[in-house]
Amino acid sequence: PGAVPSRMRVVEEFLLGYAKQYLDGDIKAFWIFSTPGNGFNILEHLAIMASDIEIQAQANAMVAEHYFENRRYKLAVGFYSRLLNPRFASLGWGDRALYRFTECRYLMLIPKKSDEQSIMFALKSAKSYLEMYPAGLNRVDVEAIAADCITKLSKMHFVIAEYYVTIGNPIGAEHHFKLASGQESQGDTSKVGLIPVSNPVAQMASQRLAEYVY
Repeated sequence: PGAVPSRMRVVEEFLLGYAKQYLDGDIKAFWIFSTPGNGFNILEHLAIMASDIEIQAQANAMVAEHYFENRRYKLAVGFYSRLLNPRFASLGWGDRALYRFTECRYLMLIPKKSDEQSIMFALKSAKSYLEMYPAGLNRVDVEAIAADCITKLSKMHFVIAEYYVTIGNPIGAEHHFKLASGQESQGDTSKVGLIPVSNPVAQMASQRLAEYVY
């Protein structure tokens, strides 16, 4: 009864090794040109269709890492997300996959242009990692990501508040100074206490709030 699955695994292991050779440049077209694209075609097929769960996870990880190393974060994040599927939980990919997923979300943020939703997505990913892996291998890096996301949120509202100051809108200015300093959460309980008073931008916002409003 186990003969067919066993043969499938042998074939899939062969294809996985074959894909690695393409990626490493060991197989060349006309003995000259590297064709890594052929390797990716094989890996992407294995990542979805492989019958063996370990091979499927390896294929997802290889594609994800390649895209990440080449700064193609939007593509990488999908493959890291697949590795977070509970069916792979016993294989030990969770820490690395969630860390990289968080990094992708963070590195996809556009300086001075990212919206609150995108920043919150990266922040929530970081918080998920810290909750799931309190002693994780990448805890220090993820804590830094979380802290910077909080600063970005505070800075975003601070800039908006200053804009309202320039156009003479005290209500808008007060609201966003309070958001920047963590004194308001827009009714979202997940944002209560999100920006600590120790944050440098939050401290600036509190000072400006006192100067402008009171």
